[in-house]
Amino acid sequence: MKVFVSYARKDNDVEALREIERQLKTLLPGCTPYIDDLHHDAHGDRYYGLKRAFVESRVFVAVRSPSYARTRWTRRELVWAGVSDHKRYRLLREPDHDLPVYKLISEQDNAALTA
Repeated sequence: MKVFVSYARKDNDVEALREIERQLKTLLPGCTPYIDDLHHDAHGDRYYGLKRAFVESRVFVAVRSPSYARTRWTRRELVWAGVSDHKRYRLLREPDHDLPVYKLISEQDNAALTA
């Protein structure tokens, strides 16, 4: 199952993205996450690479962070998710942990992604 991961680059460095990828593989067993900064072909067009990865996926995961809904890229990805039949989740970092621990919340279990 291919998973499109939407995130704000400003709030997630490569180390954080690798941890998100690792934890998603545990939270959604059998998934193959697409994380742009980890999987993008540097020689290809970023927009078309993102769009292709989104179309090929069946699951959309928004990594919530302070800057998430403030970038044009993440707003665009939210629009794509809103008009698609993708299963939608939010990934939230749990507070009060020494190491990053994430919690996956299904849109069906909670309010809309932008809440």
